Amino acid sequence: VRRLRASLRFALPFLPHFVAQWLLGAADWWILGKAGFEEELGSYSLAAQVAVPVNMVITAWNEHMGPEMGEHFRAGGIHEMRKRLPQVRLSYLASALIPGVAVLLGLPLIAWVVGPEFQSAIVFVPFLLLAILPNTLYFSDFQIVYHGGQTRWIGGATVTASLINVGLGLLLIPAFGAYGAIVARVSGAFARALFVVWAASKVIPADPR
Repeated sequence: VRRLRASLRFALPFLPHFVAQWLLGAADWWILGKAGFEEELGSYSLAAQVAVPVNMVITAWNEHMGPEMGEHFRAGGIHEMRKRLPQVRLSYLASALIPGVAVLLGLPLIAWVVGPEFQSAIVFVPFLLLAILPNTLYFSDFQIVYHGGQTRWIGGATVTASLINVGLGLLLIPAFGAYGAIVARVSGAFARALFVVWAASKVIPADPR
């Protein structure tokens, strides 16, 4: 029974986390459409698709770093993970900057391939890339929170970020359209990253075995 309770305490926070994660990705699109900005929604959605490869690279790097950080945890616990955290953060930052710069440099080519309809989307691409950047901090420090068993903070971070995203979206999108959506998305992303960085600093080292 004790082991079951510990398992549920660890796993249940991921339920609100996944729901909030969906809201973070979809709320601004939904509010844009409901607020009557269908034309801007098309350009905004196209720009978001252009930024997808950057997210894919970060996610792939996270799949690589997860097991590696697990090995560090088993070798030396949270202390060992914290010792390597600056280097890990830089590696995640590189996983965003390198494909992000490639996307920006490739915008003229994309515009030439897609045609004139892409011109209205180009302006949104750099801002959506900015919204991806905080994920580098989120994923790196997530490892410490996860291995420290404090998954309630992961759920709390994503729920908080989604509330900020939705709240700002409802406030700003009707007045400013896609630019309001960008502010909401960037604010939510930075809020989640900073929350997890704070949570990682509060994890109490425990025996890794």
